[in-house]
Amino acid sequence: MKTGTHHTPEALAKMMGNKNAEGCVRSPETIAKMRAAQSAPEARARLRAAATGKHQSDEARAKNRAAHTGKHPSAETRAKMRAGHTGKHPSEETIAKLRAAHTGKHPSAEARAKMREAQSNRSAETCAKMSAAKLGPNHPNWMGGISRDPYGWEFNDELKEEVRRRDGYKCQLCGVPQAECKKALAVHHIDYDKKNSDPVNLVALCVFCNLKVNANRQHWTAHFQAMAIERDIATMRRNKQPGQET
Repeated sequence: MKTGTHHTPEALAKMMGNKNAEGCVRSPETIAKMRAAQSAPEARARLRAAATGKHQSDEARAKNRAAHTGKHPSAETRAKMRAGHTGKHPSEETIAKLRAAHTGKHPSAEARAKMREAQSNRSAETCAKMSAAKLGPNHPNWMGGISRDPYGWEFNDELKEEVRRRDGYKCQLCGVPQAECKKALAVHHIDYDKKNSDPVNLVALCVFCNLKVNANRQHWTAHFQAMAIERDIATMRRNKQPGQET
């Protein structure tokens, strides 16, 4: 027992069991009297008074809870904290608002269908103009022509489409039509000079043949140059007017 501590009779009874302060064994009669004395209203009042500061009243506990608001947040405070974290873990309502705010940035299925329809109705001339506009100095990614190396600026989509049309949309080596290929025919530089984009120096090839002609270049240069000469002669004959000499 600590010096200066005054225990109540009830506390002493719990500590000592059925023994008194001197260690003597209490009789059942004594214990009954002690219990009766402790159960009296006056005794309970004294116990409550003695316990003041050790066992807080309901009012004191309410004040303590109010003082600790913020350390142990209430349901309302937790709700406000969750709302404050919107953006990290957005609610369904927040997600719906974000979707509404981004309308136009991510087009709907109907809008995408209209865009595809509009693109499919563009003429070859319109597509060529759009490609030229993307490649020019007004484009935000313009790098002064560096990005086009090693090709010249005249080697654009319009020129490639013109060569494919001239060659009948068929590979000029194996004869496969472009419709049977997964992508448009490649346009090959006959003399392997990528700056020489004269249509006479260009020929339409499928992807596989375009890879094939990278080897044995002298042979393929002579082959396609002879083909170009024959094509020019045939064109001249078709364009020859009746009565003109060869």
